[in-house]
Amino acid sequence: KDGITYDKVSVEVTVTVTDQNDGTLKADVVYKEGASGTAFVFRNTYTAAPVKVSLGGTKTVEGHAYDIEADDFKFKMTPAANNPAQDPLSNGTTVSNDENGKIVFMKDVEYTEPGVYVYDITEVDTGLPSMEYDSSVYQVVVTVTDENAQLVAAVTTHKVGETGEAAIAFKNKYNPDATTVIISGKKEMVGRPLGDDRYTFKLSAADEVTEQAIGAGDVVLPNVTSVQNDETGVFQFDVITFKHAGTYKFEFLYDIEDKSFAILEINVTVDSQLP
Repeated sequence: KDGITYDKVSVEVTVTVTDQNDGTLKADVVYKEGASGTAFVFRNTYTAAPVKVSLGGTKTVEGHAYDIEADDFKFKMTPAANNPAQDPLSNGTTVSNDENGKIVFMKDVEYTEPGVYVYDITEVDTGLPSMEYDSSVYQVVVTVTDENAQLVAAVTTHKVGETGEAAIAFKNKYNPDATTVIISGKKEMVGRPLGDDRYTFKLSAADEVTEQAIGAGDVVLPNVTSVQNDETGVFQFDVITFKHAGTYKFEFLYDIEDKSFAILEINVTVDSQLP
């Protein structure tokens, strides 16, 4: 029969019958080996074939562009206290993502006993700057049953606090601190002193990318985008705030006929996405 290992023990039994000279016979039994007392036991062993379980998840980062690298994030898998004694993950485990954001929590983990195995999966806050970690808790239930000497596993996952099954997907938000710049320039007069002449200069987006960023609030222009030069010819705009990395282009225009006379390109980068 499937799953049964039969006992191959062989025991020699000697039965000695003697006449008691009183009209009765007496039988004495002696076991040579493998038993004691007045009987012996054949012991068979039943073992169902084990089942292997694999489980994965994903890691994404929302917000600013963030290039996920291998081992950037860590995840902890904690077994329930009342899991069966033969739990192959009785000590829990901590794993990391790969360069594509893939997470492998279990790879061909072997279960040898039927039962219900429960685990909680959480993300570890590793302290990356400007990173908002996902505080979700996912619960994994591995139900192992014996079907004709072959163990079979059914795996379900759900997010704690929500109903229904859910794939394990941790989503962080990356929000580096905004940066600011102040743009200034100078008006010069060739052939005579500038004197009391005042010119008006306007600042505006020079391409569609910059226009869209301003519309989305990722680039915040000063309240006043039209300024005049001072007596030395210098003009200056108030602070421009950048909330996202990118390349932005601005143009300066004379107030007269909105004639463009210069285009300025500003590259905004994140100093470092790792501590």
